[in-house]
Amino acid sequence: MPAKAAVAGIITVGIAGTTVPAGLRIKVAIGADDYCAPLTPGTNTIKASDLKKSCWLTGGIAYAGEPVEAIVIQVTTNTTLTTPFDFCVTEMSVK
Repeated sequence: MPAKAAVAGIITVGIAGTTVPAGLRIKVAIGADDYCAPLTPGTNTIKASDLKKSCWLTGGIAYAGEPVEAIVIQVTTNTTLTTPFDFCVTEMSVK
């Protein structure tokens, strides 16, 4: 099993493309819990304290430094509309 580490500082994610969906987000998985933050085209600098449970809602429980299992880029959708996308992750770093 790979080692788990906490996000202590900043996640930097670069996004570029012709169709970057409005609901794009970064998701940090910790067991059954996910913490997330929105992403936009360009360079996104996300502090660990910006990661929230249910980040699409106002408020939310902040990430408290637990060991991370995965960091994922998520395109959100709904059941009634398609969500076209065409983008690249141009950089990603965790510090």
